Amino acid sequence: MFTLIRRSVARKNQANTLEVVINHRGVKCGQNNVCLDFFFIIVYISRAVFCRSFSKFELQSYLNNVNIQKYREPITRLRLSSHRLHIETGRWSNTPREDRKCTLCNKLEDEFHLLFECKAYDDIRVKYIKRYYRDTLNMIKTTELMLSEHVKTQRNLAAFIYHAFEIKKTITQS
Repeated sequence: MFTLIRRSVARKNQANTLEVVINHRGVKCGQNNVCLDFFFIIVYISRAVFCRSFSKFELQSYLNNVNIQKYREPITRLRLSSHRLHIETGRWSNTPREDRKCTLCNKLEDEFHLLFECKAYDDIRVKYIKRYYRDTLNMIKTTELMLSEHVKTQRNLAAFIYHAFEIKKTITQS
């Protein structure tokens, strides 16, 4: 199966349209037929900022280890930026990145904010995410958490994300 993506790419103050065909082996550029690494296209997709920081392009172990679908789906959505956090929904409406704020905290509502900062999720964060990851927040620990091969850590993270998305739904509905 092939997917065609068209993106405008700025190079040396020029906007070029780049047509890319993605297949199971990687990416092939339609302009000059040069095979490229799959990561190349991720650089030009704004929604993949969080994903880019920790993704390995191989079968992720959490897909096998998180065996409850209602938990597996939200962790997959978070990892792929296919969610309803303002960092993503603001992109749909062309809201400037700095204005995509959490309605409770008035901070940028991105994946890091959901996982570690937002006060709305403090109770479930304590229940599901180890103190090691919650203390001294930084991207290194976030990456370590997202790439953990430990089954219990993966299941707890998936459960946390599921419950956080449910809380977010009730907050936005009220």
